[in-house]
Amino acid sequence: MTTSPVRTRRWTRAEYDRLIEVGFFQPGDPVELLGGELIVAEPQGSAQSLRAAGLEDYWIVNLVDRVLEIYRQPVADPAAPHGWRYGSKTVSAPDASASMLALPDVSLAVRSLLP
Repeated sequence: MTTSPVRTRRWTRAEYDRLIEVGFFQPGDPVELLGGELIVAEPQGSAQSLRAAGLEDYWIVNLVDRVLEIYRQPVADPAAPHGWRYGSKTVSAPDASASMLALPDVSLAVRSLLP
């Protein structure tokens, strides 16, 4: 049995937008364009499952505003789109430092996360 190598294709933002325009994807479909690859986003879990998986904090490196957003304390919220939300949000500037809850003794300079 012979196998062929897997070939991938990089997509542009314009191509991705066109796929939505023609109805291939619907707004709200769990698909993201990351680094030219179409990625199926995993379904969001409950706040409790985030605590079983150890996801007590969620970091977003906001390149537009050049800050680090840290979301913590997942809580149940029936009004939220997926039934939960983070109860705490901290925004840190480039001159600040932050630590993950899983590694509280390790401090990371926000500046080191930014290009």
